[in-house]
Amino acid sequence: MLGSAEQFEVSFKGKMIVFEKKFQVEEEKVLKFLDLTKDFNPAHRKERITPGMYLIASLSDLLGYITQDKNTYLRECEYTFTKPSLFPCEVKQEVYITHDANGEISLDVYVQKDVEVIMKGKIKYSRELIHQSADEEKKDVEIVRKEKISSEMLKEFYESIKTTENEAAMKNFLLSFVPGALVDSFLKTEKGIYVKQQASFYMVGLDSILTKEISIGIKRINQKRISKFRTLGTLGRCIAFDGYALAGQE
Repeated sequence: MLGSAEQFEVSFKGKMIVFEKKFQVEEEKVLKFLDLTKDFNPAHRKERITPGMYLIASLSDLLGYITQDKNTYLRECEYTFTKPSLFPCEVKQEVYITHDANGEISLDVYVQKDVEVIMKGKIKYSRELIHQSADEEKKDVEIVRKEKISSEMLKEFYESIKTTENEAAMKNFLLSFVPGALVDSFLKTEKGIYVKQQASFYMVGLDSILTKEISIGIKRINQKRISKFRTLGTLGRCIAFDGYALAGQE
């Protein structure tokens, strides 16, 4: 089941409700996450730099708890990684509810190690999602990775980020294949770091991904020390997520 209220600290800052939770970033869990998402970046495996996508995915339990009775769907997210951290470690997750009305929820999120913010982001939930065909969008990216999704993969993923089945975890599972695809396609000869990840989601429901194949498309928009990449995840003829990532040399 999702985390219970006893696991979180709930407070008010002005008119905003704030949820806080301590999360242990364990070596065994991180390595399992990297294996599942096929991210072979030596920065994570040899130098023990905590994967940014793992920090994103680790929010799933808290997000699932906050939105479990809201009848809304994760629609947009944008995260910036402000400072690297080494694992194993303990981090503090903070989620601020900045808006909750008419089926729209906006959240500000922060992940801290000690007293320093190592990741921050904004998340939007909505009651409506626009389903979009992937046929035209696929022409604009190179499909660099395909993964067959199984219930066993999802179970292992949930265990690695310490949650159970929920919509945020499911979508973060799909998004988690992006860093490994970037490393395989563009960062083989570079020591890549992840700076920012933005995504919009177009699908709902666990049934829409089980036993299907996720295709990850990548296109380098510019080539600098820190490059911008368009990212696209598709399930069959439908878009699962679309967005961009900033990554490049350290």
